[in-house]
This record gives sequence, structure tokens and C-alpha cells, in this order.
Amino acid sequence: MSEEHIIYSIVIPTYNSETMIGELCERLTPVMESLGFGFEIILVDDCSHDGTWSVIESIHERDSRVKVVQLVKNVGQQRAIMCAFSQVSGDYVITMDDDLQHPPEEIPKLIAAMEAEPSLDAVIGCPREKRQSFIRNVISDLYNIINSHIFQKSRDLRMAPYRLIKRQIVDELIRLRTFNPIIGLLLLTITVNIKNVVVEYRERGFGRSTYTPARIIKATLDSILQNSTLPLKIVSVFGTGVSMISILYAVYNIFRKIFLGVSVPGWTSLMVVNLFLFGVILFSLGIIGEYLIRIIQSTQETPLYIIRQKKF
Repeated sequence: MSEEHIIYSIVIPTYNSETMIGELCERLTPVMESLGFGFEIILVDDCSHDGTWSVIESIHERDSRVKVVQLVKNVGQQRAIMCAFSQVSGDYVITMDDDLQHPPEEIPKLIAAMEAEPSLDAVIGCPREKRQSFIRNVISDLYNIINSHIFQKSRDLRMAPYRLIKRQIVDELIRLRTFNPIIGLLLLTITVNIKNVVVEYRERGFGRSTYTPARIIKATLDSILQNSTLPLKIVSVFGTGVSMISILYAVYNIFRKIFLGVSVPGWTSLMVVNLFLFGVILFSLGIIGEYLIRIIQSTQETPLYIIRQKKF
């Protein structure tokens, strides 16, 4: 008897989720069975400090459709997803979080949207309203504006980790081999055929979100520095402008000294100008340094993740 063809691969990175991953799989499995398609669930344990591996290992023993991977060290959610991408067998890949915020019962909405528009490469499930603090909303809106400029995407298109992606696109994501992958942004570098679908988001079942404002700011900086030369262009234009102003100011003072006999007043103005110019130079060197760091990281061929063991 031949094995059932896998249509959907559900990818879930897990980290310290022993208290909730069991419930998630218990709800996810009947949803996928009701759709009548072959499926697999790939759980990647991102080197958890609790009993997550034991829990997902036991889930695999009860249901072989649940495939589990354990990483040697903690590499973060995005790299864990990239690891899972390299293991998928399905024609479509669904990504979701392990904290019960993404109800498995909403998956049919993602699938229905893809079936209604076969030309789509990805469907992103987003909540109708963002349930975040004011500060996080401001940072998220700024993040969206910046990415809209960099990737030429509509500001109405919202990126989120609850996604349905065609396998062809996933294979292209793997080939990119970015040192600091951000799945949503990498997706925008490959395709613009992406659509939002409104789905229900729930409150976290346990614990608190690790996506603090600081991490969102870091992701924003990574987005800019990895996908755009805009900071270098700004530094270049600003540096050129400051140089021109400095030359004009020097000519002006020389003219006053020679033709009007007026000397340049005191040390205060000189120190202020020097400190300003030194600040501009150091800031510019910092921007260039950030680009160099990313170039070095990309050329070192350091693995994004190392698999300790997997059970398929």
C-alpha cells in the first residue's frame, strides 16, 4: 500500500512549550483530518529548557504524522522555522506559533483563500484588530511603513506568523540562506502575490510573549540593513551636504578676514562645529560597520541551525 500523498505540512517551532504543545496538537489533528487531505505536522524543539522534547517525542510515538526535530542550541524562532522548511514534504506549508494564539480551527480560512485565488503564493492570517500596547502598536506601524518603502508593498498588507505558503516559494526561501532570516520579509523579496485573511487570534495560553519592543526594533533594523542601502544613501547625502556647508562657511570667513578685517570669534563655535562633524563621522562609521558585520556573517558559512536528532 502506497503512502498517502502529503498536501499540507504544518510547521510549528517550539520553545519551553511543554504545557501547551499537547493541546495544540490535539486540536490541530482533527481539523486537518476533517479537510480530507494528507498532512504532516513538523515540530522543531529550539533547545527548550523544560520537558518540551519529551512531550513532542511522545506525541510522535502516538501519531507518526507528527514529525519532531531537536536542535543542538537555541537559534530563535525564525531559524527554527527555516529548519522545519528543509524537512517538509507537502505541496503547501502552514506556519503557526506554539502558544495557542493561532487557533488551528482557522486553518480552513487560509486554505479557502488560496483555493479561491490559485495565483496567490501566500496567504497571511491577521486579526481584525491588533491587541497590543500603544507602544507596540506604534513600533509595529513604523515597521510596516519602513517595509512598505523597502519592498514596495502595500501598507494594507500586514505580515504575521500565521501563514499558508506554496511549496515552491518555501524552496526559494531555503535557497536564500540569509544569516538573520526574517520569514515575512524574505517572503516579500520573492513574491508580491500575497493576501491577508482575517482570522481569530486568541490570548496566549501560557506565559508571556518574547516579542518585546526591543526585539521588534532589532527586527526593524535588520530589515533595513539586510534589504536596503537606504541608510548608506542617507549618510552619503547628509555627508555631502555637511561638506558643502562647511566649504561655504570657510569661504565666508576667509572673505570676512581678508576684505572686512573681521576675525572668526572664539573657541566655542569652533568646538561645537568640530564635535558635530566628529559625531557625523562616527555615526557614519557605525552604519558602515553594521553593513560590514552582516557581510562577514553571510560569507562565514556558519550554519543557521544544527539538528541533534529527528524522528520522522
